[in-house]
Parts: sequence; structure tokens; C-alpha cells
Amino acid sequence: MSITSIDRRYFVAGFVALLGVSPALAARLSAEEFVERLGTWVVRLAASGRDDASLKSELGRLFSAHVDMDAFVRFALGRHYRQLTDEMKRQYRDAMLDYVAGMFVKHRKQLVALEVRAKRVSTRGSRTLVVAEIVDYAGRKRPMQWRLANAGGKYRVIDVNLHNIWLAMRMRERFASTLKRSGGDVAVLLQKLRQGTA
Repeated sequence: MSITSIDRRYFVAGFVALLGVSPALAARLSAEEFVERLGTWVVRLAASGRDDASLKSELGRLFSAHVDMDAFVRFALGRHYRQLTDEMKRQYRDAMLDYVAGMFVKHRKQLVALEVRAKRVSTRGSRTLVVAEIVDYAGRKRPMQWRLANAGGKYRVIDVNLHNIWLAMRMRERFASTLKRSGGDVAVLLQKLRQGTA
């Protein structure tokens, strides 16, 4: 099943939250600061004049630094994750990074905004929920939520909610549908993810 245009927009817009500052700086930020700097940097990057290849490369680097893609893939695959060899885990992680970066580049014009503002934070154990908003240049606001994991004092993003869609949950539902049709063949799902049709 192909991802619809609307799903693609929401998926990419949600991943506005997943990029940003250097790892060294991220380790010193509060959850609110982490969200605001990451989000604001990215919505402004959307308006940059970078060519598509350069932008996609930069986004992939930032995803790798600030998103727990292993946790994202593990959740999205559910019980099927146990089938993966270490090499397939790496391939899934790389394919997800490439997919998300490519979708961001394709829909970059829809993501232009002034800043991201954190509004409130709640923490339970090593998990933190940040309620925030995206503010565009006309002052319009869109609500969003971030789920962060804290490992050694450094935050990493594990999921984002925009337009009431949790991205990891949406991908889990789509992956499950693809796997059901393929008889649980994780290689088929990986191929479709690389094609952007998972």
C-alpha cells in the first residue's frame, strides 16, 4: 500500500522535530531547549536554498545524531524485529533514514515556519513527553508532541505527534499490513521501504 500524499505530509512534518544541534550541545540542553532548538533549526532549514542532494545528506546526518532510529524501527516492526540479523537491522535503520530524509526534501515548502516552542514537559523514568507548537511567520500555531529518551543525560527523539498522528505508531500499522500480505517476510518489507511504498 502506498503512503498517501496527506500521510506523507504529516509524516515529514512530524519529523521536523527530529533534527537540530550538535551532539555535544544536545547533552547540555534541557528537554525544552532540546525541542526548541531542534525544531526551530529544522523549520528554518526548510526555507534554505540548499539543493535536494545536499539537504538530504544533511538531514540523514542529523537524524543519525538525534533520533533513536533503532528504537523506532524496533517499535515499528513489533514482534517481527526478532527475525532480523544484525546486518538486516543496519539495513532497516539506513533505509528508514533515507526514506524520512527524502520525504522531507520532497515536501520542504510545506514545513517552512518561524520557530518551535515548548509549552510543558512531563517525565517518567527515562522517558520525557514535551508538548510544543510550531509557529509560522503569520503567527499561526500547530500543536505537536515529542517523546524523548534520556540516555546518559543526552536526549534522543523516539516519536513525534503532529495532527494527532504518532509517527512510529503509524509506521507500525503500515508495516504490519505489508508483513501480513507478504506472509511475514521482512525482506519484502525492507524492499518496499526503500521504494517508499511500505
